[in-house]
Amino acid sequence: MTALSIVFGFRDRDIKRVERCLASLSQQSFTDFEVLFVDYGSQAQTAQAVRHIIEKHRFARYIYTETRGYPWNRSHALNIGGKRARGDYLMTTDVDMIYPPDFLDVFMAQAEENLEVHIAPHLLPENFSDWANINAYRGKFETGTTSMRGACQMIATRVFHEMRGYDEYYRYYGVEDRDMSIRLRLMGIEEKWLADKTAMFHQWHPSADYNVRDLIPEGVWGRMEIHFQKQRHQLIRNDDSWGKLHSHENRPALRFVDADNQTLRNCPELHHVNLPPTENYAIGTVSKLLREVKSGDALAINHAFFPKPNPNADKVIKFVNRFFYRWVQGSRIDYPTNSLHNFLVNLIEAPTPLIADYYLNLPVKNGVSIIVKA
Repeated sequence: MTALSIVFGFRDRDIKRVERCLASLSQQSFTDFEVLFVDYGSQAQTAQAVRHIIEKHRFARYIYTETRGYPWNRSHALNIGGKRARGDYLMTTDVDMIYPPDFLDVFMAQAEENLEVHIAPHLLPENFSDWANINAYRGKFETGTTSMRGACQMIATRVFHEMRGYDEYYRYYGVEDRDMSIRLRLMGIEEKWLADKTAMFHQWHPSADYNVRDLIPEGVWGRMEIHFQKQRHQLIRNDDSWGKLHSHENRPALRFVDADNQTLRNCPELHHVNLPPTENYAIGTVSKLLREVKSGDALAINHAFFPKPNPNADKVIKFVNRFFYRWVQGSRIDYPTNSLHNFLVNLIEAPTPLIADYYLNLPVKNGVSIIVKA
């Protein structure tokens, strides 16, 4: 056993920020901790590079889960680490963070079974480069708000296990940390923010939230909010398989995909489907084919990406829509809706007996998704 387990979720991020994050943990005055670094399906080159960095730190364990082709799911990534944590307390945080040497000492001094402990990070500007002297910048930059509770969230590991971790329904972005806090209140766990006792620095990156176009497929954010509102009074969300670690062997879709090279394999059991993705009849056709193919066969559905934005087209759309807003209220132009891609995203949100596995958005032929028949 150890006092504290720190869990990171990661996929195909900048390696330098990982180096800075782990280096700051190696300088902590409090040393009775472990790091569980969960790689949620990075591509081979990134996975190899980040594993090399982690293996330099004795306190860190690298855990790779074969989730390539699945949507980013921070809840699942953190649950994989949290389920395997050996510490009395569990801290979930992010590789964007850098921690001063007293950080863990301050947190562990506040650790109690009935507390959820947070801190809001200082937001480093894009041009920050004085990494060697970062601790001299406490209080000199804007501090994040309490909406950034997921930047650092610490509770007793026993409580985390009793709750079966974060709700794994949430994908792509957000909600899981806010949801966790509400569930903790149901258990009588109080919330505490550490203001002015220590600091945490957030390394700048471009915005990645529901305001960013095409980061979240159409309709997903709304469905997550509906799920949140419907389930907010329910403590237990996941079944006994929560925190499941995926391997190559339990991913039937990888029979049809060369994930390292991001290409399709040549298999007679792989049936290619090429339909206009903006037409509703494509959805009906894919549904019919999925019912008719043999168990273990797969559909390779071409043109599965939602339309990729073009910067020049974005400028034209923005300009024209500004005119429409003023003179033709309610009218606007936009990229065509990829109904087929939205259907596939919706299809895999809830488990269905028709699907054994899937691989979304393979970047060949303008985008291909693989659906394996159960």
